[in-house]
Amino acid sequence: MAKSGVAVLQPLLFVFSVYIFSFGHLSPGGAFQGGVTLGSAFVLWILVHPNEEFRIHSLSALEAVCGIAYIVLASLGLVLLGTFLDPGYLPYGEMGDFFSAAALPLIYIFLGIKVGVEMIKIVTKFRA
Repeated sequence: MAKSGVAVLQPLLFVFSVYIFSFGHLSPGGAFQGGVTLGSAFVLWILVHPNEEFRIHSLSALEAVCGIAYIVLASLGLVLLGTFLDPGYLPYGEMGDFFSAAALPLIYIFLGIKVGVEMIKIVTKFRA
């Protein structure tokens, strides 16, 4: 009975984690909080599917891609505007819109996925 409740909660937690690191520039939250919530959704998935095997190499590749994207976005601010991690190289939008903070939502998304994948890798290592 408990597994069915966890199975319902896990996709909602996944969507909530994406919301946290996507809209961290508009509300409390951000990349780290969203990434840890993403890792928690994965822990619930492990509880529901305890015998499932994972490809750690594909997780490492996703983490590497997100890390490189973060460095590229942060370095664009340095190259174009003279300040590392300056998101102003993309246009600012209207206040409250998703892209109201220029490149900051993209930075949060890539960093949130990177933190989430790292949390998933940590849980997978402890599981073995």
